Amino acid sequence: MVEALNNNFAKIITRMDDMMKIIKKWDVIIIVLLVLISFIPYGIFIYGESSNNGEVYAIISVDGKEQQRIRLDNNTTPKEFTVNTKDGYNIIKVEGNKIGVIDADCPDKICTLPGLVNRSGERVVCLPHKVVIEIRGSKNTEDKEDFISR
Repeated sequence: MVEALNNNFAKIITRMDDMMKIIKKWDVIIIVLLVLISFIPYGIFIYGESSNNGEVYAIISVDGKEQQRIRLDNNTTPKEFTVNTKDGYNIIKVEGNKIGVIDADCPDKICTLPGLVNRSGERVVCLPHKVVIEIRGSKNTEDKEDFISR
């Protein structure tokens, strides 16, 4: 029995040695390069968002219709207000350059999970009440080139 275990162990070690002969140094280099290259789109996306130098504002829509527009980039006073719909209410908080839903009477309260958002393109959505908070930013009009052409 012990000899059978030793033979099986020897076969496993031999197979591992064979595998190491199959994987060469260049295989590892190519795999590492491919992994690094896969992060390039993420870097471009982050750089593109951070180059937003214009005004940043939040658009609050109910059932697809814009209800309120709040400028976030120069907001200094924190405030809370309620958006009432025919389906319920959402309490929205604006603090500094961030905005979000802090309370709602919807059954799942998923709209409160993102917390306060502030990056251009982010959204907070309450589906039961059809309330959408979307962060938008306008590019600085003095700069004519975009982040890809630099």
